[in-house]
Amino acid sequence: MKRVSIEVKIGSITNQNVDLLVNSSNSYLLLGSGTAKQIREAGGYLSANEKGLKEYWDLVNKADPTFRKVLDYIHSKRPTPSIIQKECLEYIVKKNSKELNLGDSVLTSSGNLSKIPNRAKYITHAVGMTYGWKVQPNPPIIPANFESVKDSLIKSFDIATKLNCESLAMPVMCTRKGGLTREESSEATIQAIENLREENNSINKISIVLYSEELEKEMGWFKRFYSGYW
Repeated sequence: MKRVSIEVKIGSITNQNVDLLVNSSNSYLLLGSGTAKQIREAGGYLSANEKGLKEYWDLVNKADPTFRKVLDYIHSKRPTPSIIQKECLEYIVKKNSKELNLGDSVLTSSGNLSKIPNRAKYITHAVGMTYGWKVQPNPPIIPANFESVKDSLIKSFDIATKLNCESLAMPVMCTRKGGLTREESSEATIQAIENLREENNSINKISIVLYSEELEKEMGWFKRFYSGYW
């Protein structure tokens, strides 16, 4: 059985020297807070003189009414679209604005992050939790569950393997808004990694990145938990 090294780190997921990042996402692939905010900012924003900005707004105009209402609200908070958000939007619009299911995962580039030496070239957006989007402007949370985290990570790892990635970084999935305990999230992560070890894959190293002060305070617990496996 192949050995996969796991390390627990503190900081921004975008500063990790890895091939791929896993983003904790939602069913419309909207880049909000937490790890998604770090990824959105590191990936860069579309400027007014870019062709991509026009393409972005063309995509918005193609969105169905429910998705368009969500996008209008997001733009009221974050009026400048990001490069990675454009890729996510393109994926959803091509799927006729249909929401992804819990447990799905979607590949995008890492935007401008890929231009920095030794930084990730790819991102997988793992859908562990989501929202009841039809209620605006404050959609209720549809929380994550053990299976949605495990399945979205298995699919993310599968994408990484198909890209021949040797290393990836990921957050602690869905313990903030997603409603899981650190134990539930970590056990789901371990089951996804166990599946990875049983398959032919290219991944040798996984970094679990603690991105908030609350998680940093629990660094000792996470190190003890994962040291029990690898």
